[in-house]
Amino acid sequence: MKRSLIFLVIITINFSLISCFRDNNIPKANLEFIEFKKSNIKSDVIDIYQIKFLSDLEISNSVFEHRGFPHLMCLLTNEKDFGIKDIDNAEIRLIGYIKSKGIYKNLDNAVNNKILNKTKKFEYEIEILFYNHTESDNKYSSKNDIEKNLLNLSCVTCKLEKRYYLNTSKPYLSNPMCIPTENIIKVIKD
Repeated sequence: MKRSLIFLVIITINFSLISCFRDNNIPKANLEFIEFKKSNIKSDVIDIYQIKFLSDLEISNSVFEHRGFPHLMCLLTNEKDFGIKDIDNAEIRLIGYIKSKGIYKNLDNAVNNKILNKTKKFEYEIEILFYNHTESDNKYSSKNDIEKNLLNLSCVTCKLEKRYYLNTSKPYLSNPMCIPTENIIKVIKD
């Protein structure tokens, strides 16, 4: 009985260690910023904004193995190419959730892609909010906090992020996208 338990523990540890290194096999999407604006969705509690961007990867359940969609994560730091640990440690961040595959537009048709050898681009518009990851009671950032954190930045870096909890795949992060801070400040001040 003791040997079986030890064997089971060793197998479980080995599986856990090996699984940490399994790639998710999803290509890194290249994102391109288009627009930052106030959302049409109104809330008395928080300010909701909208980001429009392009991706060369269709963000769908089929790409992300039927485990839900990734979300857009933006950090208000000088980090241009951040990782999962940076996301976990960021005090203020922008978070946008992609809800369904029906929110994109294929900007290039298939015939033009073959003739011009173009990369397909998919356009997304997602609602985002400024999330405060400090120990304060308010988990959403005020306009003053946002502006204060944007003062020393020229760009807010964003990536698509998807974590696979209770799974053997590494977290997914796209290539970074830059949102010029002047675009964000202009919208926030309106």
